Amino acid sequence: MTKSVPPSLDSNGFYPFRLDRDRLRLDLAASISPHFPIHLNRLLKLTVDGKPIPLMEGEAGLQWSLPPGDALLELTIRRQPVAAFARHGDALEPTSAHSLYQLSVAETRTLGLAVEISEVPYARSARKGFNPALHAPLTDVHTHASAQISADDLLAIASEANVAYPVALLEKLGMGPEKNQATIDMPSFEFTPLREEGLLCEQGNGALCKGISVAALNVRQRASIIAQMRVGGDTTLLLSDFERTLYRYRNPLVKNPALTKAMLRKIADDYVEQGISYAELSTGSMMNPSWFRAMAEAIEEIEHEKNITIRFLVGLPRNISPQETLITLKKIQYLAQHPFIVGVDLLGYEINKTSDFQWALAHLAQWALQSSGGWHFARDFTLRIHAGETGKNPENVRDAMAIARDYGVRVRVAHALRATIDKKTAAELKSLNIKDDRFAFEMCPDSNQVYMNNMLVHTSPLKERFRHAPMFLGTDGAGALATTPRQLAFSALAAGLTLKDLAVLRATERGFIERQRARETEKRKTYDAHYKNLDAFLEGYEAELKKIPRDKAALLHYLPASFAGKTPLLIAGASGSSWNELNDADRRTIRQVMQLLVRVADPSKIYFVLGRVQKEGVSRALDIAVREHNKRHPEQRFDVLGRFAGAEQYPTGELAESISWVQNITGGRDAVPGSMLDFLEAHKGHALFCGGTAFTAEMAKGAAIFRNIPHALMVPASGILADTARILPPEFHFKNLDGFLALLKTSGLTQFLRPRADLSRAKKDAILAAKTGQEDKS
Repeated sequence: MTKSVPPSLDSNGFYPFRLDRDRLRLDLAASISPHFPIHLNRLLKLTVDGKPIPLMEGEAGLQWSLPPGDALLELTIRRQPVAAFARHGDALEPTSAHSLYQLSVAETRTLGLAVEISEVPYARSARKGFNPALHAPLTDVHTHASAQISADDLLAIASEANVAYPVALLEKLGMGPEKNQATIDMPSFEFTPLREEGLLCEQGNGALCKGISVAALNVRQRASIIAQMRVGGDTTLLLSDFERTLYRYRNPLVKNPALTKAMLRKIADDYVEQGISYAELSTGSMMNPSWFRAMAEAIEEIEHEKNITIRFLVGLPRNISPQETLITLKKIQYLAQHPFIVGVDLLGYEINKTSDFQWALAHLAQWALQSSGGWHFARDFTLRIHAGETGKNPENVRDAMAIARDYGVRVRVAHALRATIDKKTAAELKSLNIKDDRFAFEMCPDSNQVYMNNMLVHTSPLKERFRHAPMFLGTDGAGALATTPRQLAFSALAAGLTLKDLAVLRATERGFIERQRARETEKRKTYDAHYKNLDAFLEGYEAELKKIPRDKAALLHYLPASFAGKTPLLIAGASGSSWNELNDADRRTIRQVMQLLVRVADPSKIYFVLGRVQKEGVSRALDIAVREHNKRHPEQRFDVLGRFAGAEQYPTGELAESISWVQNITGGRDAVPGSMLDFLEAHKGHALFCGGTAFTAEMAKGAAIFRNIPHALMVPASGILADTARILPPEFHFKNLDGFLALLKTSGLTQFLRPRADLSRAKKDAILAAKTGQEDKS
């Protein structure tokens, strides 16, 4: 006969009740917070058949002496029922109401705080009538593959597969190898957030490190790893520490292809048990071809056996360098062809602004709009952006919304805690959602509590977000954070939603799932037309990987294939303060020239070269013109190369939204003028100078006097470029749009114009676009 599982105080079963003869004990062995048992000791009340039973004083833990015989046991905190079960002899059997009464993980974590929160436990009346089949989430579209499986299950799978765990991480836990434990060579798995700390086991790229077989770990080592791979049911974690103290210790297991199939099978089993029918897991692991193969094979098998759909977002860290970002985007753009890849996740600790990597989002959005070769990524691909998770940059949510507005691609914003939805924002949200799935919020109340972004789930802005846009509830890593779809629903009720609202959320999910399946049906037709099987797909991916140099020195000169056979045209000039020093007429001329240039130049013959792009200036004017052109004519896109000192550093907002590739200029900012001229000379390029200060003047003089680089120079009314023009050949100068047109007809740029370019029509359109900011509709 199977022994029944004892009822627990909480939904996770961390704190079970046990019957020892006539004593009822609450097992708090899993408690970590010192405040949790203190609060329970004062607040938890027991009645037996309606009669109050006092706690036994002087006993360890929480214990009650029960009267003999069968009875109904009920426990309350602040008069809210939190447990109800019957005693039958030496067995405890939960009543039908017990599961609705139990503390959610959000409540146990609140009770683990140093201070008492009077609102906890939340009103059980809000849960009355809760039916998982009507009110619990159907989807989990905000979660991370690295955290979705529980720590116990992950280590058990690793032990069964006989893989190794890094010695370096065991030593960080104070659990280094014992004398009888042999170390072996094991693969290193890249861990981008902490790679710079230099641990060999986190470098990847084929490096080997020392490890110990998981099966050979002793009890203390196993317990220490498990404890490090999860957050306790009554504890929280600083957001700035979650990578260092949680994900780091999962990394060598979740990225190991040898564990992928078993890990995904366990995740699928958990989802089926929880009533989830569609999930999207975010991870960067699939950029490893071996992991991708194991994933794709596992999902095919799972979906033949189980009623669950699992798809993936490719994780892209928000804090890597521009060049690393573009390398990763190249990989993502190939992998996105597979039916199981449905989007990208711009993830990581939100210390920077969305505007810092707006160029990367714009790059992805413009790629999605291309839809060449039968692909339709604007329909099939989602950009998920972590924004508003912290209070550092409240404008991040609005900046994320701008991508959906400006490019018409599908965007979901994760967390979105910190954003003011004023009348203008509300109207914009309404307009975004005229079309299905253009924009949605992903709300993760339980994880926001874990990472101390919003400590109390009842203060989460779920109700307001629900009013203004489609919304999903996400676990954000159920296995590590100890939440479930059911508990998320309870947190939503605590935050002000009703059972009726939860039913509306399920209806939203059902519509979303249907549309996702329809999109995949169409996408699979294109995939099957391009690739015979998974082998062919991965062979193509590995061929793409080989095109991108790993060596930093080689990357200094590398350009993607789309640049081949084209001539570079450097655009340099006024920006920032020097832009403001130009008069209105000169600024207007520059905008007109950039618009005209984009209208008449042939994107199959030239590409643009830019340096830093500030909020205003020549480069910004060109970027706006190119961006609008590329949106209107995705099949005739201009490539844009960014070359600047510091491209190996963290993301910067000083990149063009139309950027195609980034090269790093070594030697600091002083090396920029010489490096730009060297590049043009080596690639037989041209230059266009419009205003500016010392750097632009130096490049203009170098192009005209020392390098013989074809160029044109706009002579401003005043400033350094006006002085520089006096000593340079005047036949390459112009002062206004008509002057540029005249020069265009006689200069070497003529060879780069579109066939049968109508310069008169282009001039009119350029003047209008420069004035209104609108692209030519023709």
